[in-house]
Amino acid sequence: MNSNLQSQRPPLTLVPSGRFIIDKDHRKIAEMYQPGDSPAEMEAIKRRIVGSFNALPDIVGVLMRADKEGALWQALCNEGITDSYDAALASAVKALGEAGIAEVALRAELDPDSIRAKAEQ
Repeated sequence: MNSNLQSQRPPLTLVPSGRFIIDKDHRKIAEMYQPGDSPAEMEAIKRRIVGSFNALPDIVGVLMRADKEGALWQALCNEGITDSYDAALASAVKALGEAGIAEVALRAELDPDSIRAKAEQ
């Protein structure tokens, strides 16, 4: 008897409608998101941005301290990536802004002008 009841019911039909999946009675069954658009993904992206922003002063400070004696530069030259390093460091210093440069100078005990100079290379 149960199988007769199931065979009499029309199959459930779901269709996309804008941002939603609806049934034949136009009830919203689910909401669709573009990649990176869901609330959970947006929060994850925000956490990554904040984490990157917080790590940037430390990374710039470590790299500049490591290159005080030119040893880092020599290693980069041996790998053939000095141009990439210069471009990445310049972008990082520009992203820091003046407040970030002051923070790096204080934390890494570096001259702020030497940090600013990296943005112009």
